[in-house]
Amino acid sequence: YTLKTRRARETVRSVKALGLGVDFDASPASPTSADAGQQLLHLVADVLRQPGVKRLLLLLDEVQELARTASGALAMKAVRAAANRHKADGRLLLLMTGSSREGLAQLFAAHGQPSFGLAERQDFPVLGRDYVEHVVARANQARARAHKLNVDAFLDAFARLGHRPADLEAFVGHVATYHV
Repeated sequence: YTLKTRRARETVRSVKALGLGVDFDASPASPTSADAGQQLLHLVADVLRQPGVKRLLLLLDEVQELARTASGALAMKAVRAAANRHKADGRLLLLMTGSSREGLAQLFAAHGQPSFGLAERQDFPVLGRDYVEHVVARANQARARAHKLNVDAFLDAFARLGHRPADLEAFVGHVATYHV
């Protein structure tokens, strides 16, 4: 809505020159609603009406947190309304991510909740040898040839760390800094 009402995008309201003028009606205000679902629908429609906008990606991260509060349930109800409205035309793409498999399963499997059946669960592919090679190669750039880290030594460690990239990065950084 803010982008739509910038000065560069405002409509001409009147034209006056040499004592003559023509006044135009003010452009209509964007619709508002007290219902969160309706308001989200209005906002999505406003964005989709913008020139050059073909589709909109709505990305919700750590979405399992919405299951913890009543206001989260209202937010999920609004998201469901927007997803249902644009299901047929495919103009709204919805991506919901979270770090808790149990929390996500609970969110989307709760009968009677607005989130029930809204999304398919799909795990990200586990990062493997290519990723470990990349991290170790970066760490090896500053190390002498005789002290290069061995990728194979970190493959098992990565599995034991639960394939968490941040943990591998920290571990390789620690080893590269403090072990010769």
